[in-house]
Amino acid sequence: MKEYIEETKMALEYFKENNISAYIDTDKTSIYIKVNDIDILISGSEISYRADLYKMERKINIRI
Repeated sequence: MKEYIEETKMALEYFKENNISAYIDTDKTSIYIKVNDIDILISGSEISYRADLYKMERKINIRI
């Protein structure tokens, strides 16, 4: 469970760094993005993908 929470936090940071309004639900493993007045639940695979992108960007920035 802890790894899912960490992955969710990384995905949320990815969204925020890319100016996408998002928030974590009370279960701490779900993310919603806001589009106009609509909240859209992001799938678990999308959260994993965004967390991976976040980690890759961090590695690139560390090397530079």
